Amino acid sequence: MRHLITFENYKYTKSVYTKDGRDYFFDSDKFSYKVSACDNINEPDYPFVGFKARVLNDEYAFYDMSIITNDDIYQVMNTISDILSYDYSVYKNKGYKFSFIGDKEKSKQRLNLYKRVFGDKWDINYDEDNNQYYLIHK
Repeated sequence: MRHLITFENYKYTKSVYTKDGRDYFFDSDKFSYKVSACDNINEPDYPFVGFKARVLNDEYAFYDMSIITNDDIYQVMNTISDILSYDYSVYKNKGYKFSFIGDKEKSKQRLNLYKRVFGDKWDINYDEDNNQYYLIHK
């Protein structure tokens, strides 16, 4: 039997346009998140995308599994997916580019999370030469 689960996503609170791209912000009960789509000079149709989390009223820190897994992980990731879908529809780019740096095992975990959560709306392609990934909207 297949179980269908729906999640109410967090509402993003504001958008900020910077000289390098766009930042979107949303909050959970525990953390504040920033999703960034930054200009990519080499491939303008594929802006760089990433997100950061911070404890409310604290400095932003780079994405870390220990931060996001202490929150409602699917709600957070679905909100990020919705923000990317919105950005994609407004700016008409072909997709987004991202990479993982650091521990290979943690990178594999993050990629599996991205595939599970983004898989309905996005394809994930790997560029082996540059060790980078592309999110392509379905």
